[in-house]
Amino acid sequence: MADNRALQEAEAITFEIDGMFESGVEEEYLERLVSAAEEGTGQSKLLKDALVTELGNILSKLTEHQIEARGMRLETLEHKSPKALQRASRNPSVGLRSQRGRPRKVIPKR
Repeated sequence: MADNRALQEAEAITFEIDGMFESGVEEEYLERLVSAAEEGTGQSKLLKDALVTELGNILSKLTEHQIEARGMRLETLEHKSPKALQRASRNPSVGLRSQRGRPRKVIPKR
């Protein structure tokens, strides 16, 4: 009996609380929540697509710069290497110099 009475009191409180709100508000609120969630999903997809595109552009530019830098370095080496070899062949005791101009230690062959 005590359980039945507690249940009736809980139902009365529930009806009283429900009476404080307009009917149909729950459906409107849920509709707004669903719309906001769908809009957020769409915006997230657009943002992701934009980021992927931008990252692709950045990586393409980086690759181009690396290829260009490598070509320049190879060109520089092509110009410097013959000069260094010519100097070494003229005076083998001096040996090849590093790019900073410091003499390298020459180790005689046995």
